[in-house]
Amino acid sequence: MAAELSELEKAIETLVKTYDKYATRGFFRRKRGISKGSFQKMLSEELHHMLTDTENSQAVDQMRQSCDKNQDGQIGFEEYWTLMGRIANSLLFIMEEPEENAEK
Repeated sequence: MAAELSELEKAIETLVKTYDKYATRGFFRRKRGISKGSFQKMLSEELHHMLTDTENSQAVDQMRQSCDKNQDGQIGFEEYWTLMGRIANSLLFIMEEPEENAEK
């Protein structure tokens, strides 16, 4: 019997599975990434509680363009991972605010 995954391992597995759910494959399965339409769908279905304007196509497109560092029109895994890190960093900042105010 395999050991149960830790909470952190489950979280990483969820991030990878979510990327795979929205990523598309190009010819011969070589090129892979999240397309413009899939990116908007991912944000509205998976991140609507943490991000605002997930239904606003202009706001989503601006976010997609800022994530698409190599400007290939798709969000690759590294670009996706960077976005998840930015969201996690924002969440950490929000979680730390009450502690800082309590110390004053």
